[in-house]
Amino acid sequence: MALIKIPNDDFKKIPLSENQVREILHSLMQSFETIDIQISEHKHQELTKDQVIDLLVRYMSWESILEFITQLNIIRRRGSNALSYVKYILTAVLQRLERSDSKKLYKTL
Repeated sequence: MALIKIPNDDFKKIPLSENQVREILHSLMQSFETIDIQISEHKHQELTKDQVIDLLVRYMSWESILEFITQLNIIRRRGSNALSYVKYILTAVLQRLERSDSKKLYKTL
């Protein structure tokens, strides 16, 4: 799926299905197949790209997902690597799950 070329301010106004969002995320995260996230000082979680996308779609609000896509698109247009930003956001999601005692949910991914 090719990304739609529109101004960032208008991106959130486009109605997208969950599958379209997953495809967009997949295309924006081409730079890695797996990612290692440090959840706490002694705890790491290695996730595949599909697991990352599933976590983001399941545990972020729709508005946050669209903002995340907008930011990834900006990073991509700059020619930068989005891996650090993805790790930053994913770390927050996993830490929130860890604190809410939902560990079982993401360990089964």
